[in-house]
Amino acid sequence: MQFRDQWKHDTTMGVVKHVYLVVVGCGQRETYENYKLMVEAMVNSRGVEKTLWHGTTRKCSVGEPGVTELCRTQNCGVCGIVRTSFSLAYYKKNTGWGRFGRGLYTSEVSSKAASYSKSLKNSPLTAMFLATVVIGRTQTLHRNSPNRIRPKHGYNSVHGQPGGAGKLNYEEYVVYTDDAIVPSYLVMYE
Repeated sequence: MQFRDQWKHDTTMGVVKHVYLVVVGCGQRETYENYKLMVEAMVNSRGVEKTLWHGTTRKCSVGEPGVTELCRTQNCGVCGIVRTSFSLAYYKKNTGWGRFGRGLYTSEVSSKAASYSKSLKNSPLTAMFLATVVIGRTQTLHRNSPNRIRPKHGYNSVHGQPGGAGKLNYEEYVVYTDDAIVPSYLVMYE
């Protein structure tokens, strides 16, 4: 499974217990697909999409066996993402900063996303999303750029890579518009 194969940290690998398909609303899907078509036309390519991991905070019991009703807690990242997809409005709520500025962060490395996943309920389970992301033409960065609000002109995303003075240990992708990302699966692991 992608979760296991992409666990790169030296930490104990989580064990996947449940995987839920996330069905986004028609409007969200249409907005995402329109953005993808625009980026494909811009880069003259159809290979603009990646499936990437995103860690966030879960403040309720959603994802536990038999619990599928979303909570209304304002800062429950899991329920917010399932309900309305990803939103830049919540940038820095989980981490307090962004290495490459105000964006939505994902990674091919499941253990990197896991380092941002937190369950604040008394539960052995932790949540993480597998998201579909339009990365388009990526600007590669090796140094921190925390004041960034978009990639350089002509690019659609930032690809942070290890090396350089940025102290990044594992790669990550950053998109700067809500339209570029939708949740695909909610993965519960312990």
